This record gives sequence, structure tokens and C-alpha cells, in this order.
Amino acid sequence: MNKLFDLKGKVAVVTGGAGGLGKAIALGLADSGADVIVTSRRLEALKPVVAEIQSKGRKSLAVSSDVTDEKSVSGMVQKVLASFPRIDILVNAAGIAIRKPAESFPVDEWQKVMDANARGTFICCKLVGQVMIKQNSGKIINVSSVRG
Repeated sequence: MNKLFDLKGKVAVVTGGAGGLGKAIALGLADSGADVIVTSRRLEALKPVVAEIQSKGRKSLAVSSDVTDEKSVSGMVQKVLASFPRIDILVNAAGIAIRKPAESFPVDEWQKVMDANARGTFICCKLVGQVMIKQNSGKIINVSSVRG
């Protein structure tokens, strides 16, 4: 199966890489040969994921980043490019879910969800997309909820 998805020599960035879908995607990319950078707000939570990626013989890096903050994402991109020559793949898997009835859902909590899930995806696409445009190549994968 890995021959179908040969990513040797590719560099991937996975937001929300500390757990859930992000972690699973990061490990899958590493299984297919990519070097993988994982990002999350919590740097400590990323360290076991990096170790697991490295145990697969791939290079990896943990970068703390808040996808809702453009300066934070810009800093993440710069850290990635300081350690890797390019970014070939971006997977936007960072997100939050707050489940409450719509009629009593606080607007500030709704905004928090929108900032992480929509704004964060946009910011990452924008800033990593700029790198990919300069490279003349790259792939962006946005992960969404079936309820989104």
C-alpha cells in the first residue's frame, strides 16, 4: 500500500498533531515516507508524537503554534523552514468542538469554535500557501467534521 502513497523526500506539516486525527495523519504520512512537523498549542503533547515519527526512521519536529493567531502561525512556518528546505504538504487538522444546544450556545464560545476551525484553517492555508507558491508546488488538505 505504501507504494501507492510514496512520500519519500516530502515534508509535511500537520496542525493539531498532538492527538486524534492529527496524530493519526502525521503517523500515516511518516509511514509513507514523509518527514513530518507536528504543531499544537501544547508543545509537551507533541513530544511523544515526534518520538513515534522518528522511530519510523523519519525526521520530525514539534512546533508550538496557535492557529488562530497569524503571528504564531508565521513563526511556526519560519521554524519549519529553518529546519527543512520546503513544505510539500499541509494538513489542517487543528480544531475544537463545543457541543451545546443552539438556542443556549454562548456567542463567545461559538466564536472560539469558528476561530479555531475556520479562521485557523484560513491563516495556515494563507501562510503555508505563500511558501508553496514560491516553490511552485504543494498540497493542502483540510480536515473537517461531517457536522461542519
